[in-house]
Parts: sequence; structure tokens; C-alpha cells
Amino acid sequence: MKNENISNKAEYFSAWFHCASLPVPLPDSFGIVTPCNPYGRVLSNEENSARLEALRSRLTDLNVMHFRVDGGSRDKAHLESGFGVIMNKDELVLIGRKFHQDAVFWVQNNTVEIINCSSGDTSEVCSWSERCVPLNEINP
Repeated sequence: MKNENISNKAEYFSAWFHCASLPVPLPDSFGIVTPCNPYGRVLSNEENSARLEALRSRLTDLNVMHFRVDGGSRDKAHLESGFGVIMNKDELVLIGRKFHQDAVFWVQNNTVEIINCSSGDTSEVCSWSERCVPLNEINP
């Protein structure tokens, strides 16, 4: 398992969350995980699409409620496909590890935290309401 220090990766702390549709009401807490670009290694669109489908299948097999949430830059110049998931933090980190992610996001009571998948360390990132953007709001 890669031991990545996420505190020096500014992109995690400047992430925006692009959402097609959110559950109503929005849960008080949920996780966000992407299977793309494992450990920061940039993969092709085809490889990332296959990983997204593998994550979707895994969440379905686990009977975990999930919804699309993509993370990246506000203007979508960088965007990684993923899911919002209704599960506890420990399960979220295990999924992140399974898909070779340095970190996952945790949203609780409108606060977004990042969780290091190696150490379990957390850092506050932002307010969910300030960084959640409907997918169709920003033109590619």
C-alpha cells in the first residue's frame, strides 16, 4: 500500500464536487470515492471507465446506496468520476484502499473532510454547499 502524504497535495483541498443528482433529503453523512488514477498514476479514459464500472459493481454487490459524484477542478479541466456512498468511514476507507486511492472524502453536516487511506488521518477541506456543483452548471 502506498503511503502518500496528502497534506501537500493542493488539488485535494481545492476539489469541487460535480453531481448529476443527489438523494433527497441529502444524508447527514456520506463518503465520496473515485476509482480513477490509482495512487495518482494517470490512466486512459478507457481504463478509468472500466475502474468506475468495477466500483459501481462492487457497491451494488455490497448493497450500498450510491450516486454519481465526480471530483476535480471547478472548470472540469481535471475531473475524476466517482460516487457518493452511504456507508461508515471505516468502510469508505476500505473501498478507497481496494481501488488504490490515496484518499477519500467524507461529508458530514455540510463539512467535507479528506481521509488519508493509508494513515486514516483527516483534514477539513471545505463546506459541501460551497463546493457542490450540478454537472450541467459548468460547460466542458
